[in-house]
Amino acid sequence: MNCDALIVGGGVSGLATAYELMQRGHDVQIVERQVHIGGNAVSSRFDGFLMEHGPSTMNAAVPEGLDFVRQLGLASSAIDLGK
Repeated sequence: MNCDALIVGGGVSGLATAYELMQRGHDVQIVERQVHIGGNAVSSRFDGFLMEHGPSTMNAAVPEGLDFVRQLGLASSAIDLGK
């Protein structure tokens, strides 16, 4: 496996690290022991309902977090529960 960086673990931290390294032009590989990536952040459908398991929130007071959400194209899915 030829790459610039090997990320061990496909949880949120591993995926964020891989994303940042890829944005900087690095060739990145992720290895994960579970069947699915995402760590404890899991979504599933049950009888037509979307169920979220694990972490599903972030501290919106951190500007870098909101910038990251925008970079990933997820801003339209964000919900501000502080209002």
